[in-house]
Amino acid sequence: MYLKLGTLGFAVASSPAAARAFLHTHDLLFADRPLNAAAARHISYGGQDLVSADYGPRWKLLRRLSTTHLLGPRSLVQWTPARLSEAAHMVRSILDLSRLGEPVRVQDAAMVALANILGLAILSRRVFDSYGAESSEFKRTVLEWMRLSGMANVADFIPSIKWLDVQGIDRRLKSLHKKFDALMTGMLREHADTAGEREGRPDFVDHLLASSKSSEGWDTHPLGFRGSS
Repeated sequence: MYLKLGTLGFAVASSPAAARAFLHTHDLLFADRPLNAAAARHISYGGQDLVSADYGPRWKLLRRLSTTHLLGPRSLVQWTPARLSEAAHMVRSILDLSRLGEPVRVQDAAMVALANILGLAILSRRVFDSYGAESSEFKRTVLEWMRLSGMANVADFIPSIKWLDVQGIDRRLKSLHKKFDALMTGMLREHADTAGEREGRPDFVDHLLASSKSSEGWDTHPLGFRGSS
């Protein structure tokens, strides 16, 4: 089925046979994701992440590194102590609040635990000490990003009026991007300063940086790193 939305055309796989043709038979032809959506552009730094990158050397390298050092069976076993520790920390936090007669938002506590587990695996550090004002702001930012990403943006269907930002979505996404960028920049700087503490125990970011530096020139490396950016 073919749909015309604004000035863009869309092919809809409305049957199992059509879905098989798109996702299996001609998979490589349709593997790349268009970056016409404002949310995808800002979240992925212009299509630089594993989800948005075009199928090619960069995507293959990111997938290999993610599978080997973050999502593979060995990594899951390696980070089991971190998951158990954060689960115990979450339960203790909930218990402490209940003893004080404070309301407990299990969703917030679980979000903090998940962020800390990912932080330990990726950056060798906990992101939040406990859930409070900082973690609540982080959660609000994530939820706002998800809300804006799910909104129908007129500019995605009529690119010629994108510069007008009629709904203000692009402006709000840029503001959220700055918050995340500042957070990530601070974490990466701290990560670089503590490199000596991880001797023999590299985390995911260490593997990414080692992979980028193994190339003769960073500018030609699939990860496309540029100095400290």
